Amino acid sequence: MTHVIFDIGGVLIEFDFPRLAAALSARTGRDPDRLLPLFGRDVVHDVETGRTGPETFFRETMSPVLPGLTYEDWIDAWMDNYSVNEPGWALLEEARHQGRTVSLLSNLSPYNQVAIDRKWPHFFRVPHHSFYSYDLGLHKPDPDIYRAVSKRLGVDPSYCFFLDDVEENVTSARGTGMQALRFENHRIPEIRETLGLEASEPTRD
Repeated sequence: MTHVIFDIGGVLIEFDFPRLAAALSARTGRDPDRLLPLFGRDVVHDVETGRTGPETFFRETMSPVLPGLTYEDWIDAWMDNYSVNEPGWALLEEARHQGRTVSLLSNLSPYNQVAIDRKWPHFFRVPHHSFYSYDLGLHKPDPDIYRAVSKRLGVDPSYCFFLDDVEENVTSARGTGMQALRFENHRIPEIRETLGLEASEPTRD
């Protein structure tokens, strides 16, 4: 497999919605349990598929329930919530180093991208290609998003290997002809074997 496609959240970056809701609650006094539903797929679908701009989404959907919070505060809250999943990132770098074309495919909005880029300016420079739902106008697990990515890569889906932490997304990718596995850190040896990655040379003193 020459093309390895990585999801971002839950694969390369860790985040936690309850923790984010708790942080926003601490800043606004709102009940975190009432904030959690605002991160649901149906709520963010339009901003994550580019139908609604990120600042419009914040102003119309989030600002009314987060009094006093600015759009920049919103981005900062996401930045604070993110941490790199080191094993996943190491796998991406290893695949690239061993000659695979590595790409990103994620359901995210522009404010997520900005938050990641500000926290780790190198993040989006390492993959060969990056594909975002808000740019494609499609949302995983829609099969058309995988077809769109393989078309942009200029390869048949069978040349692509997709990694995502959500089984529904993995199943949909397989339905288009891609090879795919659900990502979990403990499955990295299995993933490496499937990709045919060579074992790293042992470090010598």
